[in-house]
Amino acid sequence: MRLDSDVVVGDHVLVKQQKENKLSTHYRLEPMKVIQKSGNQVVIQSDGRSVVMSRNSGHIRKFIPPSPTVVRDDAIPDPESGRKTPEVIESGVTSTHVKHSTIPCRPVRTRILPVWSKDYVSK
Repeated sequence: MRLDSDVVVGDHVLVKQQKENKLSTHYRLEPMKVIQKSGNQVVIQSDGRSVVMSRNSGHIRKFIPPSPTVVRDDAIPDPESGRKTPEVIESGVTSTHVKHSTIPCRPVRTRILPVWSKDYVSK
């Protein structure tokens, strides 16, 4: 059973490219616009140039633009680690108070002294 792609006419997409070396990306960096779709065949056009290509829908991926964020210069001390971290504010926030970042942190293991060092006295 095959699934239809979720790309529709007017969407911006990225086109798959040949891998030249291990550092090259899977998709081209410039997004292209879908101008026609017929089954799994998609006709796309570049925004800056007049290049028109016809590709299978398996060779394109929907382009999701990054959300704009604003990083403030003043740092807020983290209560857990004591380090100062820059604050990230989503654009379009209209409230007067500053919101903290909701980006989840990576898990950190709890560090304990080994059992054999319990009798060691340190200054």
